[in-house]
Amino acid sequence: MLFIVRCLIFLCLISQAKISFACSEQDCIKTDSWQLGLAIGLGIKTNPLVDGDNIPLVILPDVAWYAEKAYFDNGELGYQWINQDKFAVESFVSLDQERAFFSFFHPANLLTGNSQINAVAPPTLRPSEDERFDEHITSPVSPANDGISIDQISKRKWAINAGLRWHYFLDNMELTASWQNDISGVHQGSIVELAYSIKWAWQKTQFNTQIGANWKSQKLLNYYYGIDQEDIDDSFHWYVADAGIETYLALAIQRPINDKWLWLTNVSFRQLPDSMYLSPIVKDSNIKRVFMGVAYRF
Repeated sequence: MLFIVRCLIFLCLISQAKISFACSEQDCIKTDSWQLGLAIGLGIKTNPLVDGDNIPLVILPDVAWYAEKAYFDNGELGYQWINQDKFAVESFVSLDQERAFFSFFHPANLLTGNSQINAVAPPTLRPSEDERFDEHITSPVSPANDGISIDQISKRKWAINAGLRWHYFLDNMELTASWQNDISGVHQGSIVELAYSIKWAWQKTQFNTQIGANWKSQKLLNYYYGIDQEDIDDSFHWYVADAGIETYLALAIQRPINDKWLWLTNVSFRQLPDSMYLSPIVKDSNIKRVFMGVAYRF
C-alpha cells in the first residue's frame, strides 16, 4: 500500500507541470484507416503459475483499425458512443486475458495491446506460512512443497468478455474506468478497473506512465485459480478463491528514429490479489513484464 501511495504522489507531482503532449503520428490513428506495426526486440513476461512457462517477447505485431465509431485494436472490438474533448465512452468485446497464463497462443501474449504499457516496481515479500490460511482453504498449502502443476488440473476454457469503458481527459492526463463481464457463460465473472495515466515528453523522448487497480470477482478468480474434484481427487489441495484487487504500475518510453522507426521500451509490475496468490497453482505474487527494442509503422 505504501508503494502505491508513493506512486500516486509521484504522478501528482508530474501532473502539476502541465507539460503539453501533442498527438504524434505514432500515437494517433486517422479515421477509417488501419494501423499496422511490428515491434522487434528482447523481453519477457513472467508467468506466476506453477510450471507455467514465462512468455518470451521478441516479435510483437500491432494491429488496429478505427472507423468513425467502431474500432478494432489488438484483439478488442468496440464501438465509441461518445467522443468529446473531455469525455469518451465505448462498449467493447474481447477475450478474457486471464486465460493467457494457461496458454502461450493468446492475443495478450502475442500482440502489443492497446493498453499494455507496462512497468517495474520493487519486489514484494511473500506471505508467511501462517498467512497462507483462509476460511475457504481445506488445508494449509506450501507452494514450495505442495504446489500443483497446471499440467495436473483440468483445462481452463476460453471466455469472452463484454463491457463499458469511460475516459476523462485533462491536458496530458487521462482517467479511465471500465466494467466487463463474461458473456460466454464460462465463469460469469466480472472485472472493474480504475486507471490513471499521464504523458510527458523530454526533448524527442515520449513517456507514458499508468497506475491502476482491477477488482476481479469471486466467480472469475475461482474458475481459473480454484481447485476442486475436477482438478484433483485429494481434498487436501482443494481451494476456493475469493474476489480480490490487483494493482499495477506501467511505463512506456518511445523515441523516434525517423518517420517509420522508433525506439520502444515497455516495463511493468502487477501485484496479484491474495486470493489468487494463495491458490496451490500459483507460485509468484506478482507479474513482471519487460520489453526493449525497435518498432516499425507501416
